[in-house]
Amino acid sequence: MNNISIHPLNLQDLPLFFEVLSFEKDSYHIKQYISLLKELAFCQQVIIYEGYDLIQEDAFGFFCIKNNS
Repeated sequence: MNNISIHPLNLQDLPLFFEVLSFEKDSYHIKQYISLLKELAFCQQVIIYEGYDLIQEDAFGFFCIKNNS
């Protein structure tokens, strides 16, 4: 049985997704990196994929891939 789901987020889902994941305990450099990824995602230069735990019903992370379209 697969306990995780990985799927791309659309532009409408991005604000809520980044509100749910907390980066307040991360370093300044990580926060800057996350900010850059968010900006690139909103400009549709990268696609953010959410990692979601189906058992705990909670997002646990993400990765992004360059958008070539």
